[in-house]
Amino acid sequence: MKGLIATIIYLPIRLSRRAKFASFRRRHLVLSCTTYVRETLSEANSAFDCFVVGSDQVWNPDLTDGDSSYFLDFVDDPLSKVSYAASLGRSSSLQAHAQTYKTMLSDFRAISVRECDSRDYLETLLAREVTWVLDPVLLDRPDHFYAIAKAPTDKTPYIFAYCLHETDLYRYVEHLRRMTGLRVVYVPESIRTRIPGTKVMILSPEEFLGYIRDAAYVVTDSYHVVALSILFGRNFKAQLKHALPELNSRLTSLLRQLELDAQIITEKDYESTALPAMDYKRVSESLKVASTLSMEYLLNALTRGDRK
Repeated sequence: MKGLIATIIYLPIRLSRRAKFASFRRRHLVLSCTTYVRETLSEANSAFDCFVVGSDQVWNPDLTDGDSSYFLDFVDDPLSKVSYAASLGRSSSLQAHAQTYKTMLSDFRAISVRECDSRDYLETLLAREVTWVLDPVLLDRPDHFYAIAKAPTDKTPYIFAYCLHETDLYRYVEHLRRMTGLRVVYVPESIRTRIPGTKVMILSPEEFLGYIRDAAYVVTDSYHVVALSILFGRNFKAQLKHALPELNSRLTSLLRQLELDAQIITEKDYESTALPAMDYKRVSESLKVASTLSMEYLLNALTRGDRK
């Protein structure tokens, strides 16, 4: 009964979110004229020269319900199969799907993934080169996201908290609120969550970007909120998932590559009475190097001239 009541209460929020995202897709995404489904995907072979699969959890059969389309099994020419920043999801389930990966990925022209542990795993399993690359979000120009972002109506400085799973981050949010005196704006993992601050449940992508862009501080357990915080040059702290540690690799891989490990929340952070400003000059340099290497991989993978 409780589940039914929660579903009924949450339904208007879900429908409103869907409408906002549908509007965003119509206005900002360039899509093919034809919409393909599993049964008609093979028809795309005559329309496209190359197929790129990526990124978030596309190679996690537990989430895709075993849909082999994400492994491009409908593509006729193996040399047209490329992955960019593909994610395998939970590191704990890799071995369970080893045969699937070995069968489905053996003929890809080029393979890149988003997590370092996935790269190491696939290189061993497939006995071939696998490249670590940046998430696609981090390949875009910050000014592109700045232009899309919609500023919050309340201009008072705030802490933006976004929680997907790990509610322990609220403990640090409260510590930061007391330390800075700033108000809190938060997107909770559950409609039932209550903390001191302003709860926002229905955001368009533009509004979501605006809350990150204009925040004084960002606290989150979300990979993409961290990525966007980096693009916007925000001071942020990242909460690892203690209940779901197998989901941490995507975040730790990124922070390690950009030398931002210190932004992971630890018990020592609760002893601090000040939050040091992040050195975004150094971060930008590291991001530029990683972005250049990622773009080189993608352009090389898309080049048909050297295919044999």
